[in-house]
Amino acid sequence: MLGGLKKMFVKESPIEVPVEVPEAQEETVATRVATSSRGGSKRGSRISESDSSVDESILANLNAAIEEGKGSGYGYFEFKETLANMEKNISDESTRFKAAGSAAKAMKITPSKLIASAQEALKILDEEEAQLKSELSEASDLDEDKQTQLDEIKKQISSLEGKRDKLASEIEVSRVKLDGAKKKFATAKNSLASAIQKDIESIETYLSK
Repeated sequence: MLGGLKKMFVKESPIEVPVEVPEAQEETVATRVATSSRGGSKRGSRISESDSSVDESILANLNAAIEEGKGSGYGYFEFKETLANMEKNISDESTRFKAAGSAAKAMKITPSKLIASAQEALKILDEEEAQLKSELSEASDLDEDKQTQLDEIKKQISSLEGKRDKLASEIEVSRVKLDGAKKKFATAKNSLASAIQKDIESIETYLSK
């Protein structure tokens, strides 16, 4: 879904610009992002501690999406990389921007072109957000369908449980009746058998001699 997002605030290898800018040593990064789905390469994410809650994989994907859509030539991201490369050696922000601006100017890149390039990146982010919202909406609709099915299953289960309880009750009532009938039959049979046996004994006693 989300594409891959070119390292907006990532320091990579120094860009060759017509100014002498000392090569900055590799910066310490707060985190490393995973390989982006579009970019296909690992890039370090220059996230400050205040941004430590940012999801690294989403950030990488957004960076790759912008990289893919930004086109060729020197633009905002190249300018940003130039600033990052200067940061180790030039602590003053104003001085860094002016030095990077001079490099861009030498390449006939005006501030208005840099701003247009940055605004294009924002446009790509909005497009990625719109795509995400569309996919989330589709997923939400699917979840609603599943919820409807789940509710129906719950109703069926409730109905089956009611039938189960009814059958169990009927079986218990029947069992009690059968046990009662069995006991009554045994009592009657034993009583009658006892009487017959007594008559047999009397016949033997009084008539067999």
